[in-house]
Amino acid sequence: MSARSTVAVNLKTRQHLKKLSALLDLPQGEIIKKALEIYEKILFQKPSKIEKKSSNEEVQKILKQSLTQLWKQDPERKALDLKLMSNNEDFDESIR
Repeated sequence: MSARSTVAVNLKTRQHLKKLSALLDLPQGEIIKKALEIYEKILFQKPSKIEKKSSNEEVQKILKQSLTQLWKQDPERKALDLKLMSNNEDFDESIR
Protein backbone atom coordinates (compact mmCIF):
# COMPACT_ATOMS: atom_id res chain seq x y z
CA MET A 1 0.00 0.00 0.00
CA SER A 2 1.41 3.38 -1.01
CA ALA A 3 0.89 6.71 0.67
CA ARG A 4 2.12 10.12 -0.31
CA SER A 5 4.25 12.01 2.17
CA THR A 6 6.26 15.19 2.11
CA VAL A 7 9.77 15.10 3.56
CA ALA A 8 11.96 18.19 3.91
CA VAL A 9 15.56 17.59 2.82
CA ASN A 10 18.38 19.90 1.86
CA LEU A 11 19.20 20.51 -1.80
CA LYS A 12 22.21 18.20 -1.83
CA THR A 13 20.16 15.30 -0.41
CA ARG A 14 17.39 15.99 -2.93
CA GLN A 15 19.88 15.87 -5.81
CA HIS A 16 21.42 12.68 -4.42
CA LEU A 17 17.99 11.05 -4.20
CA LYS A 18 17.08 12.04 -7.76
CA LYS A 19 20.43 10.79 -9.07
CA LEU A 20 20.09 7.39 -7.37
CA SER A 21 16.53 7.09 -8.56
CA ALA A 22 17.57 7.73 -12.15
CA LEU A 23 20.68 5.50 -12.02
CA LEU A 24 18.83 2.57 -10.47
CA ASP A 25 15.62 3.18 -12.42
CA LEU A 26 13.60 3.05 -9.21
CA PRO A 27 11.06 5.45 -7.75
CA GLN A 28 12.40 7.86 -5.17
CA GLY A 29 10.13 6.28 -2.56
CA GLU A 30 11.77 2.89 -3.18
CA ILE A 31 15.24 4.44 -2.74
CA ILE A 32 14.17 5.90 0.61
CA LYS A 33 12.57 2.59 1.65
CA LYS A 34 15.76 0.63 0.87
CA ALA A 35 17.95 3.22 2.59
CA LEU A 36 15.82 3.04 5.74
CA GLU A 37 15.94 -0.79 5.72
CA ILE A 38 19.74 -0.74 5.45
CA TYR A 39 20.05 1.92 8.15
CA GLU A 40 17.79 -0.04 10.49
CA LYS A 41 19.86 -3.21 9.99
CA ILE A 42 23.05 -1.31 10.78
CA LEU A 43 21.56 0.17 13.96
CA PHE A 44 20.14 -3.03 15.39
CA GLN A 45 22.52 -5.77 14.27
CA LYS A 46 25.07 -7.26 16.63
CA PRO A 47 28.63 -6.17 15.90
CA SER A 48 30.43 -8.52 13.54
CA LYS A 49 33.71 -10.20 14.43
CA ILE A 50 35.48 -7.70 12.17
CA GLU A 51 33.98 -4.75 14.07
CA LYS A 52 34.87 -6.35 17.41
CA LYS A 53 38.42 -6.97 16.22
CA SER A 54 38.90 -3.42 15.00
CA SER A 55 37.39 -2.10 18.22
CA ASN A 56 39.76 -4.29 20.23
CA GLU A 57 42.70 -3.11 18.12
CA GLU A 58 41.68 0.49 18.73
CA VAL A 59 41.54 -0.10 22.50
CA GLN A 60 44.97 -1.75 22.40
CA LYS A 61 46.34 1.23 20.48
CA ILE A 62 44.93 3.70 23.03
CA LEU A 63 46.30 1.66 25.94
CA LYS A 64 49.75 1.51 24.35
CA GLN A 65 49.75 5.28 23.78
CA SER A 66 48.68 5.85 27.41
CA LEU A 67 51.43 3.58 28.70
CA THR A 68 54.00 5.38 26.56
CA GLN A 69 52.87 8.74 27.98
CA LEU A 70 52.98 7.37 31.53
CA TRP A 71 56.49 6.03 31.02
CA LYS A 72 57.66 9.40 29.67
CA GLN A 73 56.37 11.08 32.83
CA ASP A 74 57.69 8.42 35.22
CA PRO A 75 60.88 6.62 34.09
CA GLU A 76 61.10 4.70 37.38
CA ARG A 77 57.66 3.26 36.73
CA LYS A 78 58.81 2.23 33.26
CA ALA A 79 61.79 0.38 34.68
CA LEU A 80 59.61 -1.43 37.21
CA ASP A 81 56.97 -2.30 34.60
CA LEU A 82 59.60 -3.70 32.25
CA LYS A 83 61.02 -5.81 35.07
CA LEU A 84 57.56 -7.13 35.89
CA MET A 85 56.89 -7.93 32.23
CA SER A 86 60.08 -9.91 31.81
CA ASN A 87 59.90 -13.58 32.72
CA ASN A 88 63.57 -13.78 33.64
CA GLU A 89 63.11 -12.88 37.28
CA ASP A 90 61.05 -14.02 40.19
CA PHE A 91 58.16 -11.67 41.08
CA ASP A 92 59.57 -10.91 44.55
CA GLU A 93 62.91 -10.00 43.02
CA SER A 94 61.24 -7.75 40.44
CA ILE A 95 59.62 -5.45 42.93
CA ARG A 96 62.82 -4.71 44.90
